[in-house]
Amino acid sequence: MKGIIFVVWEKYLGERFGDSFLNNYRTAMGESKQNLPGTGKTYPDKMLLEGLNLASKASQIHEDTLMFEYGRYFMINGLVEYLCGYLLAQAWCGYDLLLLMRDAHAQMRRTPDGVTPPLFTYEVLSNDHNHMILTYDSTRKLCSLLDGCIHGSAQ
Repeated sequence: MKGIIFVVWEKYLGERFGDSFLNNYRTAMGESKQNLPGTGKTYPDKMLLEGLNLASKASQIHEDTLMFEYGRYFMINGLVEYLCGYLLAQAWCGYDLLLLMRDAHAQMRRTPDGVTPPLFTYEVLSNDHNHMILTYDSTRKLCSLLDGCIHGSAQ
């Protein structure tokens, strides 16, 4: 996964639960000030899944709820807007954004850094493109993250 996922995840945890929670999370994840996540790095998928499990247990909030909240937060976060502005500026509605995300994720799968973002397929159900069936394809099984991103993009 791209580092921006982890940087914004920790920003979300700090804002949602406070500095003490975030510091305990970082300690449990084996992080120090010298090895905090960076936006330009790539990390193994299991790192987010382990962090999600840890945060869920510590907060006593279901993993799906945390991923939904994080997805929403991710889409309205200033860092994401700054780093992904080229993509976000092309979207005039949620439908456009989903199509752009699909294309961006497909491109990322072709890079040499081993990133395997989820792929999306769509079936348009109406001529006005206001209704579609979205199929999420990923072994990560983080559908709630995508759901949160969709809700966040509506904000």
